[in-house]
Amino acid sequence: MAGNGKNAIWNGPWTPVFQRVISLKEIVRLILKSAVETGTPFTFNRDIVNRANPNSHRGMIYCSNLCTEIAQNMSPIETVSTEIKSENGDTVIVTTTRPGDFVVCNLASLSLGNLPVENDACLSDVVATAVRALDNVIDLNFYALPYAKLTNRRYRSIGLGVSGYHHMLAKRQIPWESEQHLSFVDDVFERINRAAIAASSAIAAEKGSYEYFEGSTGRLALRFD
Repeated sequence: MAGNGKNAIWNGPWTPVFQRVISLKEIVRLILKSAVETGTPFTFNRDIVNRANPNSHRGMIYCSNLCTEIAQNMSPIETVSTEIKSENGDTVIVTTTRPGDFVVCNLASLSLGNLPVENDACLSDVVATAVRALDNVIDLNFYALPYAKLTNRRYRSIGLGVSGYHHMLAKRQIPWESEQHLSFVDDVFERINRAAIAASSAIAAEKGSYEYFEGSTGRLALRFD
């Protein structure tokens, strides 16, 4: 051992103190157990996500943020050329880059505990307002990085999530471990999904579709029946 404290360095051989052989199935079981009990770790199933990727014709979704709220195509920023120039007596370095796909967060949340989710007209109106607000953010936002501005305006991706899930169930006295719970939320989220797609379609009819819409599977989402 050389040094002491934080600067100590071990120069000798390592002797394993603990070893355990564990199957992949057991690892998955432990991950699921932890997710149910603690909410962590956050998992991202890339194959499943990419099968649902409406913009697969333009690239691939490689990963997400920790909460897996963002699922967008990703591609690297590439340097095309670097030049050294003289401008007004100063030496400057000019780097030309290919922007790639720079993922942007554009999120909002519906507070389910405060919404009359059984009222389809009210729910659709709130969802439409949220979708339009998020779409407006894309145009009105200040972008610190030009890469973010380009990607956001090419795809116009938004994320409409929810909060107050347990609050919604508790107000209606719906038991967590019940079939009523499953059937109720299945209906709520189906109507939220329909309302969001309808709102997006209405905005597209008004402003035009996003740049990469042609060739996307997002067109199929407009067919509800």
